[in-house]
Amino acid sequence: MSWISDLLGPLIQKATSDIGRRRVWNFQNGPDVTDNKASDRLDIDFSGVPVATHRVEDNNGNPLSVAYTALAATAATSKQYNLGAPLPANSFILGASIQLDAAFAASGASFIELDVGSSGDADAILSSVDIMSAPVDGQANSSSFFGVAPFKLFASSTQLLVTFRSDVNLDTTTAGDVTVHVFYSTLGS
Repeated sequence: MSWISDLLGPLIQKATSDIGRRRVWNFQNGPDVTDNKASDRLDIDFSGVPVATHRVEDNNGNPLSVAYTALAATAATSKQYNLGAPLPANSFILGASIQLDAAFAASGASFIELDVGSSGDADAILSSVDIMSAPVDGQANSSSFFGVAPFKLFASSTQLLVTFRSDVNLDTTTAGDVTVHVFYSTLGS
C-alpha cells in the first residue's frame, strides 16, 4: 500500500475521534476484516497535518480557462500554459477536474487532448484528457485519465503546467472552451 493511500484513505473513508491532540483513525485492511482487531486501528499524531484545501489559481483568484481562440495563434501541435501561481513547497495534489464548457474541434483533427503536470513530468497529474468529445455533466468525457502520480507531493515550490496536444496544428481549432481545476493541500499549513 502506498503512503498516499495510508495517509488519505483513512482521512476520506472513516470517521475520527479526537483524543487530545491525537486522532485515532479506524480503517479496514480489506473487505474480509470483520472484527475490530488492533491491526485495524492506526494511532497517528496528526498535529501539523493540513486541513485546508486550496485550488490552484492565478493572482486574481481564477483557475486556468482556455478558449479555442487562445490556441488559434499556435502553428504547432502542442501549447503549454502555466496553471496559476506556483504551488508552495510541500504541497500534494488532492484532485483535479476538467470543466469542459464546449468541446474542442479542429479541421482534420483526430484528437485534441490536454495533460496536467510540471516541467519535470508534464502528465503527472492528468494524462491525455479527451477535450474533443462532448462533455458529460460539464466534465471532460474520459474514462481514465489520471497521470502517473495523480496525488504527487511536490517537495519544493513548483509551477504546474497544462499542455494542449493534437495531431494537427492548434491554429486550426474552431471551437472549444475548458477550465482546469486542481486542488491541493500543503503539509504543515
